[in-house]
Amino acid sequence: MTQKILLTGRPGCGKTTLVKRIVKELTRPCGGFYTEEIRERGQRVGFKLITLDGEEAVFADINSKTSEWLGKYGLDLAKLETVGVAAIREAVDARRLVVIDEIGPMEIRSAIFRDAVNEALDREVAVLATIFARSLPFTDAIKTRPDVTLIEVRPDKTMKRNARTFRWKWKEVPQLGRTTSSTWKNRKPVNFAECFAQWRRPNGFDMIVTNDVLARFVYRPDMAGIS
Repeated sequence: MTQKILLTGRPGCGKTTLVKRIVKELTRPCGGFYTEEIRERGQRVGFKLITLDGEEAVFADINSKTSEWLGKYGLDLAKLETVGVAAIREAVDARRLVVIDEIGPMEIRSAIFRDAVNEALDREVAVLATIFARSLPFTDAIKTRPDVTLIEVRPDKTMKRNARTFRWKWKEVPQLGRTTSSTWKNRKPVNFAECFAQWRRPNGFDMIVTNDVLARFVYRPDMAGIS
Protein backbone atom coordinates (compact mmCIF):
# COMPACT_ATOMS: atom_id res chain seq x y z
CA MET A 1 0.00 0.00 0.00
CA THR A 2 1.28 3.46 -0.91
CA GLN A 3 2.04 5.59 2.13
CA LYS A 4 -0.23 8.50 2.97
CA ILE A 5 1.08 10.54 5.90
CA LEU A 6 -0.85 13.32 7.62
CA LEU A 7 0.91 15.75 9.94
CA THR A 8 -1.23 17.56 12.46
CA GLY A 9 -0.64 19.81 15.44
CA ARG A 10 -1.29 23.24 16.85
CA PRO A 11 -0.55 26.34 14.75
CA GLY A 12 3.14 27.18 14.89
CA CYS A 13 4.31 23.68 15.83
CA GLY A 14 6.43 23.43 12.68
CA LYS A 15 4.30 21.40 10.25
CA THR A 16 5.08 23.50 7.18
CA THR A 17 8.74 23.80 8.10
CA LEU A 18 8.88 20.06 8.50
CA VAL A 19 7.21 19.44 5.13
CA LYS A 20 9.77 21.65 3.41
CA ARG A 21 12.64 19.86 5.14
CA ILE A 22 11.30 16.45 4.13
CA VAL A 23 10.79 17.47 0.50
CA LYS A 24 14.32 18.89 0.40
CA GLU A 25 15.71 15.53 1.54
CA LEU A 26 13.92 13.50 -1.12
CA THR A 27 15.44 12.18 -4.31
CA ARG A 28 12.08 11.41 -5.96
CA PRO A 29 9.89 13.93 -7.82
CA CYS A 30 7.32 15.81 -5.73
CA GLY A 31 4.40 18.04 -6.58
CA GLY A 32 1.76 20.05 -4.78
CA PHE A 33 2.02 23.12 -2.59
CA TYR A 34 2.73 24.51 0.86
CA THR A 35 1.33 27.57 2.60
CA GLU A 36 3.15 30.54 4.11
CA GLU A 37 2.00 33.51 6.16
CA ILE A 38 2.11 37.03 4.73
CA ARG A 39 3.29 39.54 7.32
CA GLU A 40 3.47 43.31 7.32
CA ARG A 41 5.10 45.21 10.17
CA GLY A 42 5.12 42.06 12.26
CA GLN A 43 1.41 41.40 11.80
CA ARG A 44 -0.10 38.51 9.84
CA VAL A 45 -2.24 39.90 7.04
CA GLY A 46 -2.84 36.85 4.89
CA PHE A 47 -1.65 33.57 3.45
CA LYS A 48 -0.13 32.55 0.16
CA LEU A 49 0.37 29.15 -1.37
CA ILE A 50 3.59 28.22 -3.10
CA THR A 51 3.75 25.26 -5.45
CA LEU A 52 6.81 23.05 -5.52
CA ASP A 53 7.43 24.44 -9.00
CA GLY A 54 7.72 27.94 -7.50
CA GLU A 55 4.38 29.44 -8.51
CA GLU A 56 2.79 31.69 -5.86
CA ALA A 57 -0.75 32.90 -5.23
CA VAL A 58 -2.31 34.90 -2.40
CA PHE A 59 -5.57 33.22 -1.42
CA ALA A 60 -6.30 34.81 1.97
CA ASP A 61 -5.99 38.54 2.70
CA ILE A 62 -7.44 40.90 5.30
CA ASN A 63 -7.86 43.53 2.56
CA SER A 64 -9.53 41.21 0.08
CA LYS A 65 -12.68 42.36 -1.75
CA THR A 66 -14.07 38.86 -2.11
CA SER A 67 -17.47 37.73 -0.86
CA GLU A 68 -15.99 34.64 0.82
CA TRP A 69 -14.66 35.26 4.33
CA LEU A 70 -13.32 33.20 7.22
CA GLY A 71 -12.73 35.29 10.28
CA LYS A 72 -10.86 38.42 9.25
CA TYR A 73 -9.52 36.90 6.03
CA GLY A 74 -11.10 37.24 2.63
CA LEU A 75 -10.64 34.07 0.61
CA ASP A 76 -9.82 33.96 -3.09
CA LEU A 77 -10.87 30.38 -3.75
CA ALA A 78 -10.36 30.82 -7.49
CA LYS A 79 -6.60 31.23 -6.95
CA LEU A 80 -6.53 28.23 -4.64
CA GLU A 81 -8.20 26.17 -7.33
CA THR A 82 -6.26 27.40 -10.37
CA VAL A 83 -2.86 27.15 -8.65
CA GLY A 84 -3.08 24.82 -5.64
CA VAL A 85 -5.60 22.29 -6.94
CA ALA A 86 -3.88 22.24 -10.33
CA ALA A 87 -0.57 21.41 -8.60
CA ILE A 88 -2.19 18.56 -6.67
CA ARG A 89 -3.77 17.04 -9.77
CA GLU A 90 -0.60 17.37 -11.82
CA ALA A 91 1.32 15.51 -9.11
CA VAL A 92 -1.33 12.78 -8.95
CA ASP A 93 -1.35 12.30 -12.73
CA ALA A 94 2.45 12.17 -12.81
CA ARG A 95 2.51 9.73 -9.85
CA ARG A 96 4.75 12.01 -7.84
CA LEU A 97 4.73 12.39 -4.08
CA VAL A 98 1.70 14.66 -3.52
CA VAL A 99 2.36 17.45 -0.99
CA ILE A 100 -0.67 19.29 0.43
CA ASP A 101 -0.13 21.98 3.05
CA GLU A 102 -2.68 22.39 4.35
CA ILE A 103 -6.04 20.64 4.54
CA GLY A 104 -7.54 23.35 6.72
CA PRO A 105 -10.72 25.39 7.25
CA MET A 106 -9.81 27.97 4.61
CA GLU A 107 -8.93 25.49 1.90
CA ILE A 108 -11.89 23.17 2.41
CA ARG A 109 -14.27 26.01 1.69
CA SER A 110 -13.60 25.02 -1.91
CA ALA A 111 -15.51 21.95 -3.12
CA ILE A 112 -12.97 21.60 -5.93
CA PHE A 113 -10.14 21.45 -3.39
CA ARG A 114 -12.01 18.82 -1.35
CA ASP A 115 -12.47 16.72 -4.48
CA ALA A 116 -8.77 16.99 -5.32
CA VAL A 117 -7.77 15.89 -1.82
CA ASN A 118 -10.05 12.86 -1.95
CA GLU A 119 -8.77 12.01 -5.40
CA ALA A 120 -5.16 12.06 -4.20
CA LEU A 121 -6.00 9.85 -1.21
CA ASP A 122 -7.97 7.39 -3.32
CA ARG A 123 -5.26 6.97 -5.98
CA GLU A 124 -2.16 4.80 -5.68
CA VAL A 125 0.19 7.72 -5.03
CA ALA A 126 2.19 8.69 -1.97
CA VAL A 127 0.78 11.67 -0.06
CA LEU A 128 2.40 13.93 2.52
CA ALA A 129 -0.10 16.45 3.89
CA THR A 130 -0.73 18.68 6.87
CA ILE A 131 -4.22 18.68 8.32
CA PHE A 132 -6.16 20.92 10.72
CA ALA A 133 -5.92 19.65 14.29
CA ARG A 134 -9.40 20.58 15.49
CA SER A 135 -12.52 18.65 14.61
CA LEU A 136 -14.26 19.41 11.31
CA PRO A 137 -16.47 16.93 9.42
CA PHE A 138 -14.31 16.82 6.29
CA THR A 139 -10.96 16.59 8.06
CA ASP A 140 -12.26 14.10 10.62
CA ALA A 141 -13.32 11.79 7.79
CA ILE A 142 -9.81 11.93 6.35
CA LYS A 143 -8.12 11.33 9.71
CA THR A 144 -10.12 8.16 10.28
CA ARG A 145 -9.33 6.60 6.90
CA PRO A 146 -7.68 3.20 7.40
CA ASP A 147 -5.04 3.91 4.76
CA VAL A 148 -3.53 7.05 6.36
CA THR A 149 -0.96 7.49 9.10
CA LEU A 150 -1.76 10.41 11.38
CA ILE A 151 1.15 12.02 13.21
CA GLU A 152 1.00 14.82 15.74
CA VAL A 153 3.95 17.20 15.55
CA ARG A 154 5.00 19.10 18.65
CA PRO A 155 7.74 21.70 19.09
CA ASP A 156 10.79 20.47 20.96
CA LYS A 157 10.06 22.72 23.95
CA THR A 158 6.63 21.13 24.36
CA MET A 159 8.12 17.67 24.24
CA LYS A 160 10.65 18.59 26.91
CA ARG A 161 7.93 19.85 29.25
CA ASN A 162 6.01 16.61 28.81
CA ALA A 163 9.01 14.30 28.73
CA ARG A 164 7.59 11.83 31.22
CA THR A 165 4.48 11.26 29.13
CA PHE A 166 5.68 11.57 25.57
CA ARG A 167 9.44 10.99 25.60
CA TRP A 168 10.89 8.96 22.75
CA LYS A 169 11.62 5.55 24.24
CA TRP A 170 14.36 4.29 21.96
CA LYS A 171 14.68 0.91 23.69
CA GLU A 172 11.07 0.12 22.69
CA VAL A 173 11.90 0.54 19.01
CA PRO A 174 15.17 -1.40 18.75
CA GLN A 175 15.51 -1.16 14.97
CA LEU A 176 15.72 2.62 15.19
CA GLY A 177 18.58 2.81 17.66
CA ARG A 178 19.75 6.29 18.56
CA THR A 179 20.23 9.14 16.10
CA THR A 180 23.17 11.05 17.44
CA SER A 181 25.19 13.00 14.91
CA SER A 182 28.04 10.49 15.22
CA THR A 183 25.92 7.45 14.37
CA TRP A 184 23.42 8.84 11.85
CA LYS A 185 25.64 8.33 8.80
CA ASN A 186 26.22 4.68 9.68
CA ARG A 187 22.59 3.76 10.28
CA LYS A 188 20.95 0.83 8.52
CA PRO A 189 17.73 1.30 6.50
CA VAL A 190 14.55 1.16 8.56
CA ASN A 191 11.05 0.24 7.46
CA PHE A 192 9.21 3.18 8.97
CA ALA A 193 5.82 1.52 8.49
CA GLU A 194 6.88 -1.14 10.98
CA CYS A 195 7.72 1.56 13.49
CA PHE A 196 4.26 3.09 13.09
CA ALA A 197 2.69 -0.22 14.10
CA GLN A 198 4.67 -0.22 17.33
CA TRP A 199 3.61 3.28 18.24
CA ARG A 200 -0.19 2.99 18.08
CA ARG A 201 -1.72 4.98 20.95
CA PRO A 202 -5.24 5.02 22.36
CA ASN A 203 -5.69 8.73 21.61
CA GLY A 204 -5.92 7.97 17.90
CA PHE A 205 -2.48 9.18 16.85
CA ASP A 206 -0.02 6.77 15.30
CA MET A 207 2.95 8.64 16.67
CA ILE A 208 3.79 11.70 18.74
CA VAL A 209 7.26 13.08 18.08
CA THR A 210 9.15 16.35 17.90
CA ASN A 211 9.59 17.97 14.53
CA ASP A 212 13.35 17.45 14.79
CA VAL A 213 13.06 13.70 15.32
CA LEU A 214 10.39 13.28 12.64
CA ALA A 215 12.44 15.08 10.02
CA ARG A 216 15.09 12.38 10.34
CA PHE A 217 12.73 9.58 9.41
CA VAL A 218 9.50 10.46 7.61
CA TYR A 219 9.74 9.94 3.87
CA ARG A 220 13.46 9.31 3.72
CA PRO A 221 13.70 7.25 0.50
CA ASP A 222 15.77 4.47 2.08
CA MET A 223 13.42 4.10 5.03
CA ALA A 224 9.90 4.64 3.81
CA GLY A 225 9.97 2.51 0.70
CA ILE A 226 9.26 5.35 -1.74
CA SER A 227 12.57 5.73 -3.58
